[in-house]
Amino acid sequence: MYYDTGKIYEPFQKQRNVLYGKPVYLKDCFWFLQGDYDNGKITLFMYVPDKEPEIIAQLDLADADRYNLQIIG
Repeated sequence: MYYDTGKIYEPFQKQRNVLYGKPVYLKDCFWFLQGDYDNGKITLFMYVPDKEPEIIAQLDLADADRYNLQIIG
């Protein structure tokens, strides 16, 4: 949601077995961690409202410790 105008942004479509961490707002954009259990991937996205989300990094779930996985910045 964009607080100045009340406009709601939905950068991702709802999918089964896909989870998101808390978004982080930094450097005029939003950062999201996405866990896709069907594809076995963790993806870091950068999102600028009114643009397509950009993949910044991607890891295999098997290679990551998923306990307390979060963005710190």
